[in-house]
Amino acid sequence: MTNERKPRSVDRRIALLIFVLCWLSFVYFFNGGSWCVNGYVDLTRAIVEQGTLRLDDYRANTGDWAVSGGHYYLAKYPGPSMLAVPFYFVYDALFPHAFDTFVGAQAAVHMTTAFTVSLLAAFAFALFYLWARRFGPPLAALAATLCISLGSVAFGYSSLLNPHMIVASCYMIAAYCLWRAADRRASGHSSPTMMLITGFALGYAVFCEPNAVFGLLTFCGLLLYFRLGLRNWTLFILGGLPLAAALAAYNIGTFGSVFSDVYSIHDDPAMSVNPIFVPDQKMLMGVLQRPSLEVLYKITFHPIRGLFWGSPVMILSLLGIYFFGRDKRTRPLVVACVAIICSYLLFNSSYLYWPGGWTVGPRYLIPALPFFGVLLVPAFSRGRLLRLVAAFLAGLSIGVQLMITAVNPKAPHLEAIGNPLFGYIWPLFRNGLVSTNSQHLNQYWPDIFALATFNERWAAYNLGELAGYRGPWSLVPLLFVWLAIGALIYAVYKRPRRMQIRNPRVARPETEPRPFDIDTDHRLS
Repeated sequence: MTNERKPRSVDRRIALLIFVLCWLSFVYFFNGGSWCVNGYVDLTRAIVEQGTLRLDDYRANTGDWAVSGGHYYLAKYPGPSMLAVPFYFVYDALFPHAFDTFVGAQAAVHMTTAFTVSLLAAFAFALFYLWARRFGPPLAALAATLCISLGSVAFGYSSLLNPHMIVASCYMIAAYCLWRAADRRASGHSSPTMMLITGFALGYAVFCEPNAVFGLLTFCGLLLYFRLGLRNWTLFILGGLPLAAALAAYNIGTFGSVFSDVYSIHDDPAMSVNPIFVPDQKMLMGVLQRPSLEVLYKITFHPIRGLFWGSPVMILSLLGIYFFGRDKRTRPLVVACVAIICSYLLFNSSYLYWPGGWTVGPRYLIPALPFFGVLLVPAFSRGRLLRLVAAFLAGLSIGVQLMITAVNPKAPHLEAIGNPLFGYIWPLFRNGLVSTNSQHLNQYWPDIFALATFNERWAAYNLGELAGYRGPWSLVPLLFVWLAIGALIYAVYKRPRRMQIRNPRVARPETEPRPFDIDTDHRLS
């Protein structure tokens, strides 16, 4: 397939439309509470409302707690809560005591999530398109972006206050900025802003989840490959230092030491976690064991948590490894993607709590999804038959993830539901039930499958339901938004071609190189 070069202004417009499409899609859904969501909300409230890191007055709605010095703290890294603090600070000033009522609490958390996790994810997916655009034509980059944003478990988690989607967003931002910095370096220019952002993004990823160090080390390897020099290394480190200092301060403020965190407190008898999560002393850090091939199968191909069950298009990433790996100029990309993907597969298959609690799909693999996504570009740009297969699997993946997000991406983890997709999501959707999570933000444990009271019925909702639609029909307004933005993207994409036809004086583009050839500024056309 001939690769078309579009003006960079066109790419930027498409990226802007991707941002709008993703953000509207994410904020359309509010998927209620859970221990994870409630815990991060509690820490945000404690910081804003009381100026403390202690959850003593808030922990009644979550089991994700740890005890240190007789006080309760969040048993997770604080990144998501810290991201939400600035917006919630303003919201609390405008609407004080929002959590005094059920409706007020719902509105506060929905808005906070919309302008933190959802906004960051939408921005990151727009940058992902620009990054993927280096390695293929516009339609291939657009298709790969839609596959990971709307056709993977990232869709549902972009409407939840959680660390996985923040880490994935930080990776996408860092990838875009690092390649931009490499471009500038190759042309003899410096890019201090790009390097500072790269360091900050990767630092914030670790601030959210400790296993984000996998990505940090991989990006450090890329810095060595690009030979960015001591100045860029210094800027990279300076970008991450504020987050390292913030994490150190948090550990001191909660567990009394820079090197004590929620994953090491089992070594101290004065500290404890929820007995449900009692660590195994025989395991590394109490939670890591020898990698299991059975678990690896269950997080990839098995119905219980398999990535390829909910997102079958991701299987085509293997073709990206082959096509990109054949060209020495794209091998660094392949090495980086495979390194991060394998790191997360290894972690998830070694983790004591590998199922991830109540969820559909492997939520611990969400940070690796951008690297699956960029490897999809060749599948949408090589050969008519392959493009048709990729388009079919992409449509199937988006349809499945839309259904999951509409019903409940936090499906109960019960033995009776061996296959969350066909044992829980599809039966409910077929019977006209959406937004079925009955756990709200002030509730410790939901009454599963009960939607009898007002609080249970509206613990989760979508904007279509607020407008009066019910069941699957509540998704119709979102589908119209998708069609409208799709039409705008098509118009932007076709406009340069129409201008060339109408104005014969405009010079036609030069003959394009073969697919995946690299330009002098390290951009793959």
